[in-house]
Amino acid sequence: MCYVKKLRQYHESVFALSQTIEHEMLKLVGKSGRLTREEYLDVILPNREQFKTGLLSHFKTEELALFPVLMRKPPNNGLTVFNLVVEHAYLAEKLRQFEASQDYESSTKSLGELFSQLVKHAKTEDKLFGKVAYTPVEEEHILAVATVIDTWPPIVTY
Repeated sequence: MCYVKKLRQYHESVFALSQTIEHEMLKLVGKSGRLTREEYLDVILPNREQFKTGLLSHFKTEELALFPVLMRKPPNNGLTVFNLVVEHAYLAEKLRQFEASQDYESSTKSLGELFSQLVKHAKTEDKLFGKVAYTPVEEEHILAVATVIDTWPPIVTY
């Protein structure tokens, strides 16, 4: 499978996770209007670290494996790629805000803001990635760089 397809599958998982989080939040909040401390600890906190490392690793793979190839593809994608890298930094900051939030209200607000921006970002990337045709040599290069990145330990800071 072309590695770009794998990156696009991650975008699909973000869309699905966003819908799941929205559904779960409505379900949990709908009971009494707010999460209990136990629900917050059981639902929100346990998944922060895994989500963080996965998202930051995904960003690094795009930035180091895919974006250099995209920048050389017609039409000139340099500005678009630059904007995507800037969005990665912005999303990493939103991730830090979510990670730093300790109570239900700030956590859910941060999570909502993060996913709102993340879904928008992923749709922009997915649209761009789908428009570009990659040569076999480019696909091999993307795969080779991504394979090296996949061997790195989890990225815990950005």
